[in-house]
Amino acid sequence: MTAIVTAQPTPTLAAVPLNHPALIRHVRDWSDRDQIHKAVMTLFRPDLPGPQDQRRGTAGILYRVEHRPHPRILLQAAAPPARTDYGIRVTDLTGVIANLHPGGRVHLRVDINAVRCQSRTGRRLPVPDSELQGWLTARLEPGLRNVEILDAPVTVGRAGNHPLRVAHIAATATVNDPLALTELINNGVGRGKAYGCGLLTVLPAL
Repeated sequence: MTAIVTAQPTPTLAAVPLNHPALIRHVRDWSDRDQIHKAVMTLFRPDLPGPQDQRRGTAGILYRVEHRPHPRILLQAAAPPARTDYGIRVTDLTGVIANLHPGGRVHLRVDINAVRCQSRTGRRLPVPDSELQGWLTARLEPGLRNVEILDAPVTVGRAGNHPLRVAHIAATATVNDPLALTELINNGVGRGKAYGCGLLTVLPAL
């Protein structure tokens, strides 16, 4: 089988313990996604390229808060964070991405702000649970097919002064187009990426 070749640099994935001093210093309420976003950005050098409100996207920074089995933030970026102290573990994703072959089954996790824009009013409304699998499948195509959601608990936090509804999805799927899947991994899925949504992690199913 042929390994993936892509012009984009392979990102790194860091596991940051929730008791890291930078997180403790900036996060007083773990339901406040704005606080978490600011704490995450302090782990990187302050002179990231681009305007301040675009630096996360320019650096390819995506993250997800996980409370089980280990309290941590999974933090993906085009380059590793400047801080790697206090138990931060950094993994290069080259090996994982190289093993994404057409037809292979994978386990995936992603936190999604599953909303749909109402054409008449322009309001964004939550996607009903009964439609979540179809909605997710459409956003993972053509990288993945045969998506089967195993678990999707929902929490509601805050992003600034606005509520943020997040579905914490665990699923299985079949790799359809490895290059398209690599794009999803690099760029994230859906909205709310500054607030901990969109990081797609995949591992081959054994």
